[in-house]
Amino acid sequence: MVTPTNEKMYWGRRLQDNPVGEYRPNEGLIEAVSSNLMPPGRALVLSNDDGIDALYLAQVGYAVALVGFFPAELDIARQRIAETDAKVQIYTAEPTKMPFHSGEFDVVFDPRTYIALEGKERELFLQEIFRLTHPGSYFVVVVPSYKDTPIGCMTKQTAVNAFQPPFEVLAVTDIGGVEGPALRYQYSIMMRRP
Repeated sequence: MVTPTNEKMYWGRRLQDNPVGEYRPNEGLIEAVSSNLMPPGRALVLSNDDGIDALYLAQVGYAVALVGFFPAELDIARQRIAETDAKVQIYTAEPTKMPFHSGEFDVVFDPRTYIALEGKERELFLQEIFRLTHPGSYFVVVVPSYKDTPIGCMTKQTAVNAFQPPFEVLAVTDIGGVEGPALRYQYSIMMRRP
């Protein structure tokens, strides 16, 4: 059953119009969708434990698969998706071995998986995203900016170098995000598979 809070949050308004906080999608995703480059189609959202990014894509017309990487990660997302009756399928999988067909997705959004991986796992993850997309698909990833803290963060050039090739980087955009009580500096990297 849809609760009044969730009904207002999901059905009563566009999620992108919510104020910054719990019910607002990632700024990088809003920016990518607003670019009008990515036509609605099949979307994959990775490791989005609160489900808001997946709900947002469903709200704007995408058929969405949401993947978490350990069973309890998506508990809040499952509840929100059930309450809003959104068309989002939920899966648990390894980031380097996801249960989808090659070329299945038109859009992949990753708010934090890439940056959580290291070394060979990052390479395998990018190979998996490449496998799951087709020529012309879009891949949007969020990474921490060097403006936040130098450890583990990227400059715009290192962000381009990390993903190109195999993808074609279209834009690296400065975005802010709220993590706990702090404002974080991040880049949203919009790419296309050639």
